[in-house]
Amino acid sequence: MIPGIQQLRTIGAFSRLLASAAASSLRPGTGFDLASCPRLAGTVPRASTRTLARFVERTGGDPDLYRAPGDSFFVPPTFFAAWALPEFARVLAVSGLPFNFVRTLHAASSVQVHRLTTCEEPLNFTASVEAVQRTGDRTRIDLKLEQIALRGQPVLTATLSLVLPSRRKGARRAPELLPESATRLDSLELGPSEGWRYARLSGDFNPVHWSRSAARLSGLPGPIAHGFNVMTRVCHVAVGKLAGKLSRFGMLEVAFRKPISLPATLGLWTGQPDAGTGRIPLWVAAGPGAITLLTGHVELVP
Repeated sequence: MIPGIQQLRTIGAFSRLLASAAASSLRPGTGFDLASCPRLAGTVPRASTRTLARFVERTGGDPDLYRAPGDSFFVPPTFFAAWALPEFARVLAVSGLPFNFVRTLHAASSVQVHRLTTCEEPLNFTASVEAVQRTGDRTRIDLKLEQIALRGQPVLTATLSLVLPSRRKGARRAPELLPESATRLDSLELGPSEGWRYARLSGDFNPVHWSRSAARLSGLPGPIAHGFNVMTRVCHVAVGKLAGKLSRFGMLEVAFRKPISLPATLGLWTGQPDAGTGRIPLWVAAGPGAITLLTGHVELVP
């Protein structure tokens, strides 16, 4: 996978998505049928050891956590975010959903690893719209990406949940505060140019992440961090400090509660595993008692 070509693919896919959304919004009475939404399929682009190590380093991780025998490299769980955005955009564009995606917010994501893969293994993928939920003027769209081995077994499942917020101002949900009992796992340091750095890495050039003017036009005080950038950094810490090694990582699920304005100096916090499920809670916040900007959990395997 050549980074420059990947960036062009992402820009092109999102341009087509916005054009198709604009066209469908001009057709009065346009509805949608989830059952008719197509499932796209394709080949996962290959990434070299150097590309994967660069991805890990530039998202605050330790490449040694992902090194495989024989000078190979295991694919990081959240690396799908570096190549799959055009596929998510493409499946939305062909779905015919009659929405304006300009103001779309990244609400939540998850990644589940069924089996570790290295950069040499050829894989296929499918991408689909799994659910569309309307609550008043607010719409949530859930998408799924599945990476599949050549023999047909799934090796990784990832989800992306988007929210199209209402333009009406309704009652605000009370913010969730970080418990006083939370334990600090690691720091989360994001510089003022982090939005542009991750845009170049992933191809996601949404200007709210790197342009102060664009962010303010969207009602934000300034640029905000990419959701997948934050999720990837959380994943690195979960692998290194909770799982201890990549083979024990099972699943990570996160929900973005508040935008993370750049620059940011925050902490990644954890608590006691759930007695029933074994899930380990995660939060991103400034400190105990502060508003949580991200909540989630990680599941480990024996």
